[in-house]
Amino acid sequence: MNDTVNQLKQTLNCQGGRFGCFSENFYTFIKEKIGITHIQKLDSSKPGPSFADRMAKVEKMIERAEFEDDKLSPSEQAIAKYSDEALDLSCVVKKIGLQKDICNKEYLTRFFKTFYMQRSGIERLDAGLLDFTNLQVLDLSHNKI
Repeated sequence: MNDTVNQLKQTLNCQGGRFGCFSENFYTFIKEKIGITHIQKLDSSKPGPSFADRMAKVEKMIERAEFEDDKLSPSEQAIAKYSDEALDLSCVVKKIGLQKDICNKEYLTRFFKTFYMQRSGIERLDAGLLDFTNLQVLDLSHNKI
C-alpha cells in the first residue's frame, strides 16, 4: 500500500502536483497564478529601500500607469481564493509590469497579510515561512502537515 501511495505522489509531482514544502507551493502560486516567472535577487550586501519605501514607489507607478482595464478575467477571479491580497498583486503586475521592486522575495513575502492554501499537498513547513512578516492569517487546512 505504501508503495502505491509513494508512486502516486511521484506521479503527481511529475505532473505539477503540489507535494512539498510551503515555500515551493508559494512560489509555484506566484509563477503560475500571478505571472511573476522570475524572482529578482536583491544584493543583500547593499542596503536597499525598505518594504514601506518599495510600496510607496509601487503606488506612484500605479498612479502614473495608463491602464484602466478593471474587468476581471476568470483566472483573476480564481486567484482570489488564495489570498485577500492576491488579486491586488495581480492587478499591480498587470498595470505596471514585472518591475524589480515587485518581483523580489522580500516584497512578495511581505506583501501578503492573508494566505489560504488548503488541500495543496503541503507536507512540511520550512524556514521560508518566517519571511512572511506581515502575515496575519495562514490557512493550510487539509494538507499533509
